Amino acid sequence: MQKIWEEKRNDQLSDLLYEMGESLGFDFDKVHIKKAGYFPKAYADQETEQKYIRSQLVDVFLGKKSIPMSIVYFPSDDEALKTQKELHCLMKEHFEGKRSIPVTIKDEVNGKL
Repeated sequence: MQKIWEEKRNDQLSDLLYEMGESLGFDFDKVHIKKAGYFPKAYADQETEQKYIRSQLVDVFLGKKSIPMSIVYFPSDDEALKTQKELHCLMKEHFEGKRSIPVTIKDEVNGKL
């Protein structure tokens, strides 16, 4: 079905190009137009770009290349940053031996300390 549609499309394009050429004063033979083919530069450019994109994506999928990224905006919450900074300071003090972690031992049976 696809092949039939493609042939029909090519026939119609050849007819259109023939009529356009004739109206502009060119003397082209329909058979020549059909056999010589017509491939606009935009089609060639598009085909080249698609081949390039496909080849680059294959390299990404195979792990040969990566997609470059740069972060231009990173949302932040002032309260979250303040809390994170406090936690970082407390952890640093603990690891430097300046602060100990409070521990409570509870008797599970009697509920006493």
